[in-house]
Amino acid sequence: MTRLPKIRVATDSMADIPPALAEQLGIVVVPATITFGDQTYLEGVNLAREDFYDRLIKYAGLPKTASPGPGAFADAYGQLIRQHHDAGVPLEAIISFHPPMSLSGLYNSAYAASQMVEGPKIVVVDSGQISMGIGWLAICAARAAWEGKSLDEVLSLIAELKPRIQVVAGLDTLEWAARSGRVNRLVAALGNLLAVKPILKVEKGEITLAERVRTHSRQIERVLEMGRALAPFRDVAIMHARAPQLAEELADRLADIHPRQRIIVAEIGCILGSYTGPGAYGIIAVRQ
Repeated sequence: MTRLPKIRVATDSMADIPPALAEQLGIVVVPATITFGDQTYLEGVNLAREDFYDRLIKYAGLPKTASPGPGAFADAYGQLIRQHHDAGVPLEAIISFHPPMSLSGLYNSAYAASQMVEGPKIVVVDSGQISMGIGWLAICAARAAWEGKSLDEVLSLIAELKPRIQVVAGLDTLEWAARSGRVNRLVAALGNLLAVKPILKVEKGEITLAERVRTHSRQIERVLEMGRALAPFRDVAIMHARAPQLAEELADRLADIHPRQRIIVAEIGCILGSYTGPGAYGIIAVRQ
């Protein structure tokens, strides 16, 4: 009998989990679609993130991003069910993590799929978060499942962790967010006019403007200060949109309060990246 946990985890590509880690933990990631003009791609399948940002910079408008339909999630859940059937290992439940309904249709698609699939219990979770804020919940749940925790124990862990996940992020500009309509256009215009650098956070499922500073260097210092104030960390990730050197620098500067080898550095995916634009970065922490 193949060793598999009795509880499995699914999510979508907005969770930004590094592919190798998702594979290691057996997390199934359902890709979103991105359309530039008349060309449509599946995130992480036939569009690499480097290619995405190259296209984003050159594209006159804003690419269209679309949530996978219920069928895509049903296929993902079915994949897990078949894997367990073929291995002769009972599958008790699937827990599926997604961004808040206020920001995306991903939760609704996943929930609709959960009603279509027969077999194990499927629990669809509104993470209230973005990027690795979703990812950390999925990772922690998968690790707990591999440790043999029960469904109730895993769900209790999720409920405990959700309010402890914090996001502090810096954008190079609010231009991309203004194009998307995800922030107040007046604030976006004011920010661009004054050449200020916005700092964002996520609260109750909403992306909000925390501060505006005048320079990129000051923004970096404030993001780092705000991130350090969240310590001690259970887990922490540095996310970036085509800013790997800055992300590594931030990780190095957090190494005095959290083991450097346990700080994940990863790139922001296509859905969120189309709103932040290149140059965005952030600290996503799970507080102790």
